[in-house]
Amino acid sequence: MTRTDAYRNFEANFGELLATMKLLMPVELQRVTTTVEKRIHRQLNKSTPSNVKAIRTAVSDLTSAVDEYVRGRTMLQDWMAVVLVTLVHAYLEDGLIFIATKNRKLLRAADSLDNDRVLEAASIEELRAELRKQWANKTLFGGPEKWLPRLHKMGARGYKKDCAFRLQHLWDTRNLIVHGRGIATTAYLRKQKNPSVKPGDRVRVSTGLLAWWVQGVQDFVDATDQFFLRYGVQM
Repeated sequence: MTRTDAYRNFEANFGELLATMKLLMPVELQRVTTTVEKRIHRQLNKSTPSNVKAIRTAVSDLTSAVDEYVRGRTMLQDWMAVVLVTLVHAYLEDGLIFIATKNRKLLRAADSLDNDRVLEAASIEELRAELRKQWANKTLFGGPEKWLPRLHKMGARGYKKDCAFRLQHLWDTRNLIVHGRGIATTAYLRKQKNPSVKPGDRVRVSTGLLAWWVQGVQDFVDATDQFFLRYGVQM
């Protein structure tokens, strides 16, 4: 299937993210658990005080391994939200720059460049590239709840029914993690409608939630890239 350069760049980074997610699977934890289990079974066949001590040591090793794994996995899963938002934002910026090369009229909405910047530019094309980038970032201001209406106005179609909600949920959770230490606020909970979380609770990214976001991001990018491609052909 034909894809934009923006998509190919996103796909490469997205693939690495998915590979990282697989590392969150408790392979090492399972290995340690199996080793400890075997040690315990061997010691249970004996009944000396030294054996009891060995069993306690084995259990302590297992507990430490579990605690360390859980801490690392929890932190990594929380910050996956930050990485996902960064990848989507970068993809859209590249894609919008792409369509701006096909339709200069879009740049009418861009802010004027500073006079000093105009005088410093090495060429007209450099200025155009800067205007395209500025326009793209201006178009992305406000997050998903603004992106989708703007893309729709430009002609984008084919988004799944819950696309906007998934992206906004990801965006809001990312902001909560980066700017609020992941502590749930009343405003956040009002939008997400999650009765299991109360104001002041620490919002954590579960494996299921991460998979839900990933699928939403993939659906969004697939549909948007078809729009970018058609826009380029039509112009």
